[in-house]
Amino acid sequence: MPVPGSVLILTGTFEALLVYSGFVLVFFSAMAVAALIVLRVRRPELERPFRVPLYPFTPAIFIGFSFWILTYTLWGRPKESSLGIVTVLLGLPLYFYWRRRAGL
Repeated sequence: MPVPGSVLILTGTFEALLVYSGFVLVFFSAMAVAALIVLRVRRPELERPFRVPLYPFTPAIFIGFSFWILTYTLWGRPKESSLGIVTVLLGLPLYFYWRRRAGL
């Protein structure tokens, strides 16, 4: 079964593919930065091999701009954005399955 990106390559325009993949990329980048904040709150005793300049303002600004980009993209290109959301949601059952299988 082809993945949605492959389907967009075959049937969509380059712009649609760019919006679709960009939406998902911005979403996961924002989640990764948010995870940094969560990790530093939950595990303050961990060694910090890298210091984030102006922490926590820099990550918060990044998350805010990411949210703005996601909102703007959802509003301006709902079809491509929705495809990105559906792709992520379709992957959640697999994530939970593999996580349970690994015993986490």
